[in-house]
Amino acid sequence: MDTLAEAAVFDALRRLRDGRTTFVIAHRLSTIRDATRILVLQDGRITAQGPHDALLATSDLYRRMWERLASGGSLDDPDLARAAAETPDLALPARS
Repeated sequence: MDTLAEAAVFDALRRLRDGRTTFVIAHRLSTIRDATRILVLQDGRITAQGPHDALLATSDLYRRMWERLASGGSLDDPDLARAAAETPDLALPARS
């Protein structure tokens, strides 16, 4: 999807979810940047949660993913996978 089409889709989604609880699963972190709560998953476990700015400050994994994508990189990079495996983020118990 080109940049203009992507922006139009995200604007429409933003309007549709306004005032509603919405679960968005995304690989593009820009898609979820404005979310009230973002859950960071690693190996099927929640390792961090919070808004974008808080995660940049508290989650090494989230910050590395954000920096990788912001610099035009890919999350499929083996170096990032290795770094994720070594991240000191503490796994949080899932809430029911």
